[in-house]
Amino acid sequence: MCLIEKSRTIPLYLQKLQALDRRLPAFHPKRAEVENELARWRAGFKGEQSIDYHLGFLNEDWRILHNLRLHDGTRSFQIDTLLLTTSCIILVEVKNITGILTLDAEFHQLIRFDNEKEEAFQHPVHQADRHKMQMGWWLERNHIPSLPIKTLVVMAHPRSVLKRKNGTAGMYPQVIPAYLLPDKIHELHRHYPDPVLSDADVRELIRLLLAAHSESPQNPLHRHHIPSSDLVKGVFCPACGKTVMERIHGNWLCPHCGCTSKKAHHQALQDYAFLIHPRISNQEAASFLHISSPSTMKRLLRSLSYPASGSGRAVKYKILLD
Repeated sequence: MCLIEKSRTIPLYLQKLQALDRRLPAFHPKRAEVENELARWRAGFKGEQSIDYHLGFLNEDWRILHNLRLHDGTRSFQIDTLLLTTSCIILVEVKNITGILTLDAEFHQLIRFDNEKEEAFQHPVHQADRHKMQMGWWLERNHIPSLPIKTLVVMAHPRSVLKRKNGTAGMYPQVIPAYLLPDKIHELHRHYPDPVLSDADVRELIRLLLAAHSESPQNPLHRHHIPSSDLVKGVFCPACGKTVMERIHGNWLCPHCGCTSKKAHHQALQDYAFLIHPRISNQEAASFLHISSPSTMKRLLRSLSYPASGSGRAVKYKILLD
C-alpha cells in the first residue's frame, strides 16, 4: 500500500469560510456571495476526498502528499495531490464539476452544460501545466536532480460526462474520470522504469516539501470586503446552530433548545482566530463571547492552555486551532 506522507485535511481557507458563514447575519448583503464561494470550496474538497479510495490501490513504491502549497520563488501554487517515486513525480489536479463537460482546444476552456445553462471555466490542463512548470522551478531552486514531472486532471464527480469538441480526438489524455486513476498512474510509471533518486534522496525531498508547505493567509473577510464589526458575536449553540448561548453557573445554556455545554466557547474563539486575529486579549475575548466578568474570562482562557505573552492587561493569548 502507498505511504501517505501528508494527509488530506480541511483547507484552512475552507475553515475560515465556514466560520464566516456561521458569523455572518442572515440578511447580510454579502451572504449569497459567501455561500456561493463556500459551496464551491466544499465541493472541491469533497472531490479531492473522493479520489483517496482509488489511490489506495497504489503499491508501496508511491509516496503521497496531499494539499501541498509551495512557493516557486515568485508566487505560490497549490497541488491537490503529489505522487512521488524514485523515478518521477505525478501532480494530480482534481475537479468536482457536474454536468456535460466539453474540453475546448480552440479557446482553451472547459465548458459545462448543466440544467439548460452553459458556463465556462479555466481549462484544467493549462492549470495543471502551469503547476508542472512551477514544480520544476521549485525543484531547481532546491537543487533536486531533474525528475520527470507528469500531470493528471481527475474529473471526480460521478455524474459528469466528458466530451471533446470535434477534431480534438486524442487530445488531453491526462484528463480522466476518477475510476481510471490507478490504471493511468501505472501507465505513466511504466514510462519511467529507471530511478533518478535514491531512497535517501526521496526521504530528503519529502522533508523539503513538508518544510516548504505553507497555508494560504487569505482571509474571506478581506476577500469579500466585509468589516469584522459586521460579524455576530457570542457563543453559538452546538445543538441548534446560531442561537447565542448564555453563561449560567459555569455552563453555557441555549435559551432556544435548552442545550448545555461547558466547552461551547471553544468554537467561538476558533472563529475569532480564523476571521479576526490569532491572538486575543482578555478584554477582546470577553467582548466577543459576551462575558461580563473579566475574572471569568481569564479563567476560561487559562483553562484552554493557550500560550500567553505580555503581562498585566497587555497579556495576549495565542488561540490554538484544532
